[in-house]
Amino acid sequence: MDSTYSKIKTGIHGLDSVMSGGLKPGRTVNVSSPPGNGKTTFGLQYLHSGAKDFDEPGIHVAMSQHIEEVKKDCKSYGWDFDDLTSQDKILMIDAKTI
Repeated sequence: MDSTYSKIKTGIHGLDSVMSGGLKPGRTVNVSSPPGNGKTTFGLQYLHSGAKDFDEPGIHVAMSQHIEEVKKDCKSYGWDFDDLTSQDKILMIDAKTI
């Protein structure tokens, strides 16, 4: 695989290695699968690692769960989004209408 350009690390154990160092900068990544296969978990892990380990800000827009539910689920993985939001490293928007 071509490694002549810099890569953006995901911070997800093993994934960066499989992808020869991470994501290509400036590219769009579409993660799709049926419900319940881990897309949200993947995205939140990427955001958490980016903010915590690489000082990269991020935004999460919750459309199927309220933000407090998302944060509670994240705590079970050891991810403290309350801390990151208080430091303005992550913005979490609750767009759930029901």
